[in-house]
Amino acid sequence: MGSKNYIDSNIILNSIQKVGIVMITLLSKKNQEILKSVDYFINHTDISITKCAERFNIHRSTLANRLKQLDVLEDRRKYKVDQDYFDVINTNNKAYWLGFILADGCLKKDTNQLSIGLSYKDRKHLEKFRTEIKSNKPISNEKATVKNKIHRTSYFRINNKKMYNDLLKYNVCNNKSCNEKPVILEQQYSSHYIRGIYDGDGWISWGKGWSELGFGMGYEILSFIRDNFEKYAGVKNYKIIPYKKIYRYRLTSKKEILKALNYMYDNGNVYLDRKHERFLNFAVLGRNS
Repeated sequence: MGSKNYIDSNIILNSIQKVGIVMITLLSKKNQEILKSVDYFINHTDISITKCAERFNIHRSTLANRLKQLDVLEDRRKYKVDQDYFDVINTNNKAYWLGFILADGCLKKDTNQLSIGLSYKDRKHLEKFRTEIKSNKPISNEKATVKNKIHRTSYFRINNKKMYNDLLKYNVCNNKSCNEKPVILEQQYSSHYIRGIYDGDGWISWGKGWSELGFGMGYEILSFIRDNFEKYAGVKNYKIIPYKKIYRYRLTSKKEILKALNYMYDNGNVYLDRKHERFLNFAVLGRNS
């Protein structure tokens, strides 16, 4: 009796494995359809979530939840943007914003999103950018607690495939840990491009008997900045040195710092107000020393 009811354990195991493979395949196909629907929804602003879900034979709630996770709003049509803004870099302001985004922006591949997050105190700078690209997308204010300290950040996020691809074309990276590479622009725009990088990732500090202007990024972008400072601002040679996982380029002479600052700010009408004010204060300090 027992022998008639006996089933080989290997047969059971093989059956379970086959069912598992089938389930994984089904889940994989479903995920593929979800990803396709997300991509289609982002790039077809005339379609609703309901119609898009029907098109890919998935539940509306499935698509809506995925879009929410990816920070894609349902009614994208009410938010405008000049999607061709970065198509050609042919103005001082475009060069500046390209440099600023290279240093302090973030691209999200899944949603073709550009995201810029700044401290609350610099929210006005995000408003400048939003105006520049003719967008009416709201700027959000968010809080996060890290090591019992509250960090308040303002974010501007815009989803647009054309703008996303143009920024990629000009060496803005998806991953901020990558080694940033400079883009070669017409020389008249280089100082504005570098000012944008400075506002995003540079600093200036001084005290009694010392002063410092610096950048902390990848080696190639720092070489580009150094070469421009030396060739067009007459700054003497300073070394680029490794620092943790990045590199640093630092000027430590008041005279050389003023040369670099004057080069960056000359004919510039867009800048981070807080850093521009420090430039003016440092310039007064330089004239009085």
